[in-house]
Amino acid sequence: MTWQSLCWKHIIRNKKNWYYLFFFSFFTLLILIAFTFYQNFVYYIENTITKNIGFRTLSISPDLDQEDYGLRTIQELDYIVDVHSALYDTVSVVSSFKNDQFDGSIDLVYGNAPVLPQVVLGRTLSSNSFGEAICPVNFYPSSLAYGFVLNKEKMLQGSDLLNTNFQVEYYSYKFDGEKMVPNENFSKEFKIVGLYDSDTVMNPANVCYVSENDIIDMANDSNSNDDSVVYGFIALVDDLSHVDEVIEQLEQLGFYGTNIRNEIDFSSVNLILLVCRLVVALLLTFLFFLTVFFVRKKIVSDARYLSLLRASGFSKINLIKMYLQEIILISVLAFLIGCVLFCLLYFCFIVFLGPKVYTTFHLQLFFLPYALTFGVLFIVNIGVTLFLLLRQLKNEIVMDLRGGL
Repeated sequence: MTWQSLCWKHIIRNKKNWYYLFFFSFFTLLILIAFTFYQNFVYYIENTITKNIGFRTLSISPDLDQEDYGLRTIQELDYIVDVHSALYDTVSVVSSFKNDQFDGSIDLVYGNAPVLPQVVLGRTLSSNSFGEAICPVNFYPSSLAYGFVLNKEKMLQGSDLLNTNFQVEYYSYKFDGEKMVPNENFSKEFKIVGLYDSDTVMNPANVCYVSENDIIDMANDSNSNDDSVVYGFIALVDDLSHVDEVIEQLEQLGFYGTNIRNEIDFSSVNLILLVCRLVVALLLTFLFFLTVFFVRKKIVSDARYLSLLRASGFSKINLIKMYLQEIILISVLAFLIGCVLFCLLYFCFIVFLGPKVYTTFHLQLFFLPYALTFGVLFIVNIGVTLFLLLRQLKNEIVMDLRGGL
């Protein structure tokens, strides 16, 4: 009988292998979950920074020594594709979408050509647009849209709203001696002429774009009694890689305190990543000690079996090959079972929660977590098995049965 056929019989008949298979499948599942979450979280952060124009949008203080407060100077800088007054950037309104499910809160955002997202249905805005809006294809007209998770079943389908009208209400404010209070009430009507995917630009699902003409009218209405305030500027940089260079140029020109509109709290991000790494490290540590425990117990309990095989003429090399093949086969099977379980969990999430939950954090399957998990399993299992088996054979624990008979 060859060592290959003995290997298969030993796998099937040895009950310890089945316990070994169960625990390794379970740890494969946990490691895949940890690696996949880590990979998706990193992808989400990178995606947010690259897709959302807020990370290349600068808030610039006015230069009071210049007649136009520095507008022309900013416009002439390299890499600047759009500049407008901070007054004409965003107007928060209550819309006619208000009902029992939505509070109607939406943000109307300055929609000049360089700022506008790609329209997926309908048409975009032009410089002559007036009373027109581009809204999300999955629309959630509520202040809850800023939350991380939304009920997808409650979202309004933009395809049903295309070419329909909605009304908004907004206010001017005055200071009553203690705080700002509403003064005058204004209303305006918009027609939804286009739809965009808020997910691709990482916007909240309640953000609509309107033309510069509409934003100027509404902002002037809201601030009609506040002529003493000098507003700074909002500047859009053409590419994320040029943001630091533009900020440096602004500082050299005397525009100090320039801020990037959207910035991520990397202390929190790094903490989450650290926790993920610690979880993975803990799982790998458990995996290592579990392997040492099982393999050592397996080899020690197989000492008599090894002696019989040596007495039957099997060489050390054949014994090593047999055990390595056995551990490789068990590892492959454990990895496959763990992958199947992970895929089942993933598709259960997609099928049962996907239609109900809307979030900009999308759980995706990447090749890297599988490759890392597979590599770790094999390195740990084969390394530990080879080390313990060689030590066992070197210590001459194999019995010479023929000499003892």
